[in-house]
Amino acid sequence: MNKKNELNELDDWIANHCKEFANVPVPTRGAAYLYMVLWSIFDGRYLEHSGSRESLMLYAETLPDQIEITPFEPYLDYFRKRLESGHHLRDLAGDDYQTKDYLRSTSFNASADHREQLIGLVLISYRLRCNLVHGDKYRVGLRDQYDNLVRGCQLTKLFLEEAWRPKNTNESGLTWD
Repeated sequence: MNKKNELNELDDWIANHCKEFANVPVPTRGAAYLYMVLWSIFDGRYLEHSGSRESLMLYAETLPDQIEITPFEPYLDYFRKRLESGHHLRDLAGDDYQTKDYLRSTSFNASADHREQLIGLVLISYRLRCNLVHGDKYRVGLRDQYDNLVRGCQLTKLFLEEAWRPKNTNESGLTWD
């Protein structure tokens, strides 16, 4: 069987056996895939492959006090607008009250210092990852998540580009060949 047939077979199987994903548009599925790849790389480089809240907060402590926020502003604006009603915050954070409290606090508002705003974006990216990996998105569905996932990809790409601490160079990380 060739690779295209293998992927089509898997896609057909999902459509027939996983009804919650059967109608997810192809671009949204692609965005979810790319987000998970980027998050896996970020996790390997900066979170020691743990993907935990604790490792994420240790990472946040490595952020410098003075950060150029300009590249992150479109994502701050997008996620603040999306979360301001509270409805999307509930869907994003679920029972993660620490994240909910942080994103509601003055630490994440427009007058907060750049480091605190960036920590809020890291938490949002983390919650997107948790929702995909742990199935929280099954409750609300993936169909309307394209914009969130693409922005999550772009945000994670920025985290990787900004490289606040040295990357794992000992060759023990993931390889993609």
